[in-house]
Amino acid sequence: MFDAILFDLDGTLLGLDNDGFVKVYFQALAPKLAPVFGDADFTQPIIFATDAMYRADGSMNSLREVFIQAFNRNSPVAFERVEPIFIDFYQNEFEQVRAISRP
Repeated sequence: MFDAILFDLDGTLLGLDNDGFVKVYFQALAPKLAPVFGDADFTQPIIFATDAMYRADGSMNSLREVFIQAFNRNSPVAFERVEPIFIDFYQNEFEQVRAISRP
């Protein structure tokens, strides 16, 4: 399927206003995750898991593993339940978020 997936977590590859990106990202993702999370905050598990990937020391097999473990430690909803929602989001809605970055 993919040979590699590159994450630009610090803006080295893309011109990106990180604060603007986070705002637009969560606004676009909210309608998909809010029904699953109910009153619980879905942003904090994502932020925590992204930060865990950024700080990863290479001891785990993949950043995906790092993300899932950190997400599950900090979320009332298991990643396995929301993974299909993330996949659908990235296939269908992420373009509106990507539009705020610069080459």
